[in-house]
Amino acid sequence: MPSEPLPPFNRALVAHGREFRHPAYAERRAELAALSEQLGAAGLRHRRDHQRDWENCHVLLGLEAAFGGWPERLLDVGGGNSVVATYLAQRGVDVTVLDVDRGALADLAHNSERLGLAARLRGVWGGLGRWPLADASFPALLSISVIEGILRSRRAEHFAEMRRVLAPGGHLFLTFDYGPGARFVSDPPTTPEEVERDLVQASGLERQGAPFPAPAFDPALGPPIKALVPTLDGQDLLAIEYTFGALHLRRHAQPC
Repeated sequence: MPSEPLPPFNRALVAHGREFRHPAYAERRAELAALSEQLGAAGLRHRRDHQRDWENCHVLLGLEAAFGGWPERLLDVGGGNSVVATYLAQRGVDVTVLDVDRGALADLAHNSERLGLAARLRGVWGGLGRWPLADASFPALLSISVIEGILRSRRAEHFAEMRRVLAPGGHLFLTFDYGPGARFVSDPPTTPEEVERDLVQASGLERQGAPFPAPAFDPALGPPIKALVPTLDGQDLLAIEYTFGALHLRRHAQPC
């Protein structure tokens, strides 16, 4: 019996339960949870935000589908000391993690050494400005919930660096906070038009697949992410709702 086909990559999370009823998503989630437990039992600090399980699984499945397996190497932009980077390195991918958090990079180096992954899991420090990485050096880039935290005035510089280090024909798997409620915690797109203008067009890369559609939430439940944030005067809490979105982008292949 053929496996259940994966849903389109370019879309927003509508409901956690619906996503993780898909066998492939459930399998990746279980694998990441098991790895997190393993790292915790060994006393190795790492980052796994359960609220972002969908983004992690969605990116892993998109990456595997695009390459028909795992790419030889990739760059995790802003990944810090995430369980995703370790997961990929354990599967033979040469992983470089770029981040501004020196503490997270130190933890990553410690874990990499302890797990015997130092030959293919490393971190480099880099923020806005030129990254210490060679041109066209990665066939794949991951960026999981990073772009909404970068000021719009600096995003062109950020996208330029991603284009520079991405090999011709290379893939970028991008996730981000999405929806008006997320504006209380970050600077995300809030409509499909903003996704197209502020992410796809601003990136200078080609969108793969159909345009980002407007998500249809359950009218009683609303978006899947619920949170409380302080009001502007700090005297009370405000209930917000939002979700996460994803895009698959690709750099133009060089002409023959």
